[in-house]
Amino acid sequence: MAKVAYSGTGDFDAIVKLIVNETTRHGLTCELKDSSTVTVGEYPAIMLVFEKYYMRNKSRASLSVLVTGGDSIHVSAISSGGGVGILLNFTWGAESDFVNIIASLMESNGFHSIY
Repeated sequence: MAKVAYSGTGDFDAIVKLIVNETTRHGLTCELKDSSTVTVGEYPAIMLVFEKYYMRNKSRASLSVLVTGGDSIHVSAISSGGGVGILLNFTWGAESDFVNIIASLMESNGFHSIY
């Protein structure tokens, strides 16, 4: 598992669209599997779930991205899966590679890491 979290400002819908477009551009096997949108009080929140096949270890990794709006926009991403093996579960960096798509995207758009 790998995770990142960022905070910044901007248009909520534009940030979500950017995340979807840029994440699915990273390989033919990367796709948005589903999403769920809710409003908490007056603030929007969306959960995006991506999946990508990694040929180097013949496995799939999942990337869950939570985007919440308000005075600032928070983006949290957690990647899991992508490992092979029953006992040792070698990922060969698949989880980190997948979550780093979000890290690079957020940093290049002026967001700062929360942790």
